[in-house]
Amino acid sequence: MTRRPARLAYNDPCGSRRLRMALQPYLWRSRTVRCEVDQIIIVNGSQQGLDLCARLLLNSDDRFVMEDPGYLMARLVFSATGAAAVPIPVDVEGLDTERVAKIEARLAYVTPSHQFPLGGVMPIARRHQLLAWARKFDAYVIEDDYDSEYRYDTKPVPPLHALAGSEDVIYLGTVSKTLSPTLRIGYLVVPSELQPLFAAAKQITDRHTPLIEQEALATMLETGAYDRHVKRVRRRNGERRQILLALCAADLATESKSTAQPPACMWWSGFESAPNVRSSVDRGCSRQGRGHLSGRPPLQSSSSWPPASAGRYRACHGLRRTGGAPDRARLSASGSSGRSASFAAIVLVACPSNWTIKISDNWQF
Repeated sequence: MTRRPARLAYNDPCGSRRLRMALQPYLWRSRTVRCEVDQIIIVNGSQQGLDLCARLLLNSDDRFVMEDPGYLMARLVFSATGAAAVPIPVDVEGLDTERVAKIEARLAYVTPSHQFPLGGVMPIARRHQLLAWARKFDAYVIEDDYDSEYRYDTKPVPPLHALAGSEDVIYLGTVSKTLSPTLRIGYLVVPSELQPLFAAAKQITDRHTPLIEQEALATMLETGAYDRHVKRVRRRNGERRQILLALCAADLATESKSTAQPPACMWWSGFESAPNVRSSVDRGCSRQGRGHLSGRPPLQSSSSWPPASAGRYRACHGLRRTGGAPDRARLSASGSSGRSASFAAIVLVACPSNWTIKISDNWQF
């Protein structure tokens, strides 16, 4: 430590400059996000990024637009300011921007590249409509690009931040899905005029994000190790996903229906017998490796989870029916190398008359 006196002092609240200089070209080559180094704010995971946005952009008499269903933790942090949520339904193309057009609000929170939790990808026309809405009402758009590294069966769509007229977009990213959520490293790309405000808020909140982890991530980015890791994990998870989908399609083809687009969440419902589902799960596990995960339902902002047909249940580190015996909540799933926090995972929800299976590329367990 005496050889590196900088480690005995507080650092820049915006984060390690070395990491931000490494992130700048990475964001450009991976997501076509063009920004200055000073626009990047390193935060303790995406949740702190959302918290800073809420503190700085919302007052108690404001309104904010949320996807419905959407990410519950975002809605909670925005609502904590006293602002009122305006839930807007989503479809297979994400947020219905036609419904947003006449709503006056201070900000909109969206996951356009992979809608959470239903998986739709917002087309370019809707993205431009959303940017036009932000300009009309002098509002901000928070673009949560939480798992942009994982794309299957779809061509990448430019993020909102990369489009013309995106001056009011705040881009939010994280390494929780590619490395580990325990690292607590995320980043914001904020408009230049807001950078001093975010830097001051970050300093007041916790001085800065832990530096040693930032330096380690910077090394991975500088040496290309991070890119190689992402490429390897994307390929492996893609293989697991294909096996799982093929097994489900083969065993459940006459009993199921898909209600969302790949690559994200896929729903099948109407199962009359659980054994077929369990058989698919077990055979998928035996072919891909060992390991087991405890599943819980995703966090959403509306009552759409569980589906209306799913009966009564409650979540407690697994799923089980109210007043009934525990369901099979601890399931075998694809084995992991330990280098990625993202899995192709499945969760079964037991119902009085049917079964529902949910497949997702990015659930955290």
